[in-house]
Amino acid sequence: MKRIVISGANGFIGSSLVAFFANHGDVVALARTKPDALPERAVWHTYTLEEGADPSALAGADCVIHCALAVPRRGAPDSDALNARGSAWLRAAAHEAGCRRFVFLSSLSAHPGAKSHYGRSKLAIEGALNPNEDLILRPGLVIGRGGLFARIVDAIATRRVLPLIDGGRQPVQTVAIGDLCRVVDALLASDAAGAYNVAAPETIASRELFDLIAERLGHKPAYLSVPFGVAFAGATIVEAFGWNLPLTSENLLGLRYAHVAPLPDFAVTHGIRLRPAKESVDECVAPRHAAP
Repeated sequence: MKRIVISGANGFIGSSLVAFFANHGDVVALARTKPDALPERAVWHTYTLEEGADPSALAGADCVIHCALAVPRRGAPDSDALNARGSAWLRAAAHEAGCRRFVFLSSLSAHPGAKSHYGRSKLAIEGALNPNEDLILRPGLVIGRGGLFARIVDAIATRRVLPLIDGGRQPVQTVAIGDLCRVVDALLASDAAGAYNVAAPETIASRELFDLIAERLGHKPAYLSVPFGVAFAGATIVEAFGWNLPLTSENLLGLRYAHVAPLPDFAVTHGIRLRPAKESVDECVAPRHAAP
């Protein structure tokens, strides 16, 4: 791939893909505002889900990777309509520009039984794509220095008491951000199409994951087991007042109703070992002083 276009370039996954592919070729970073730090071989073009981008931004592109997503917020425009419009425009513009590859970054939370708005929105976008032509990637919880994982790390680092939903028994499937980037690269090189679940083969209970993070941080909060219904109701009430939480009600739904998905063995098919949670946590979580 000589020229790759990536939407959502200011987000955690989008910015990581921009940095990764800028080491291999030219990258067009699509975002509402200019990213703070663009690699030397990356250029920025304005892109919004409402209005798309200047079609010239896609000229000469070999691949478009779509990471941008509107999440539902109080008083904001309808996120589902924005996501449908922005995704349809980008895919049509890619085909109009002669781009042969379209990749959508979905989520393991996108499944028919999804309860979260996020999961259902991702699934709806998947349904508008062509599995015989397009590539859909569903990563698990992405471990790196951003996104939901970074908020979990901050909560563990700064709180003396941490709520643990249903005792932390929920299985979690994780993938390191670097491994995810390598999987995208490998699947593009193999001309793959269709949907792929991307996570380490080993699952981990949420409490075990929190323990790994706490050990790396050198800070051990006390856990308070909270029934899911109580935690969800509390998060919903807090959000109604416009306050931010490390784990939103949407995050809680996504974790609660996640299902353990079958995973391809990328080590066999593409020579990529997807590291288990402990290795991923050790790589990206640095010890820090807890808040007093």
